[in-house]
Amino acid sequence: GKGDITNGVLGYEAAAVGEPFLKIGVGALIKGSCPECAGSEEYRFNSPYRFYRKPKWEVLPSPGPNEITFVSEEVLGDYGYRIQKTARLDGNVLTVRSLLTNLGKKQFTTPWYSHHFFTGDDEPVGPGYVLDLGLSEFGLKSQTPLFKQPGLGTWAADITDYSNVTMARDASISIAVKKTIPEGVKLKAEFLDENTVTLTDGSFTLHAPNGISVIEKIPEIQTQSRNPFIYAYNVYAERGTLSPEPMLLLYLQPAETTFWTQHLKFSSSDKYNAQSSSSSSFIFMARAWQQSSLSPSSRGILMMALCSAAIMALYTRFSGSNRRLVGRHYHSYSPIPDHSLEDEPSRRSMQVV
Repeated sequence: GKGDITNGVLGYEAAAVGEPFLKIGVGALIKGSCPECAGSEEYRFNSPYRFYRKPKWEVLPSPGPNEITFVSEEVLGDYGYRIQKTARLDGNVLTVRSLLTNLGKKQFTTPWYSHHFFTGDDEPVGPGYVLDLGLSEFGLKSQTPLFKQPGLGTWAADITDYSNVTMARDASISIAVKKTIPEGVKLKAEFLDENTVTLTDGSFTLHAPNGISVIEKIPEIQTQSRNPFIYAYNVYAERGTLSPEPMLLLYLQPAETTFWTQHLKFSSSDKYNAQSSSSSSFIFMARAWQQSSLSPSSRGILMMALCSAAIMALYTRFSGSNRRLVGRHYHSYSPIPDHSLEDEPSRRSMQVV
């Protein structure tokens, strides 16, 4: 049921303050150790917690320089997980495949989503940015999309002040930015309203004013009937990013594994070709990664550089379309990637789920 859904945390309710709990993709953390906790029992999703023990990530052998796979697992009491990520770059297509396994004795249910945080050549979000959602709303008397703005009047401004949210004849929804978003202004819209009949496959197409576009699809939403499925579809925006956030709901019994794939295709109408140098750098670093002489710390730094190079190699080429399937209900938005403090306060870990 909904009461069993957690924001990626396992064993939090059972743990006392000062005792450990698990955060999927982060590791074992100490309850009550975050700066915003102040003795509160409530989980603070946007505040860093101290590690109970430092997580371990293993990099698996890859078939070539354009692919990298890394895996981590944690078990604590009745709960446990194993998360594996594979990122593969093929021309202008980036594929990120995730496998999640329940290693514990109890089932768990949690949403998953990617923040995305797209921009086009660092151009502020304004006129020329268009987001086509792979989402349709039916049963509405008017051709006006129905959505919620949970932060309106508190931390968020009205999204309709900065964009036109429209519905086409096929009931699909588009967001066209009409005014540049100022510094400090944040926008959020939650679609998949329970009062509508909504169809979605979690895809989207994003166009930037410099001619760059990207389409993302999650193929498993169309081919798997039960796990995962679309749980919510949110859109977040501020001056530096336009971020579509299709959210999956994952529910796993002990020893069960589920998987999902982000398939991103990039294109550009521009003829400049900065990609060749970026791709060469990516291949060079990937080959260096496979050298056994690298120290663990050097491999960690190089893994971060590999991911950055993959994005740079893709960012000058994007393309797309959109279509739909089924979804329902919503979940609260996490404004920043979840992260955790190490023993040294100046060092932090980022969530990989």
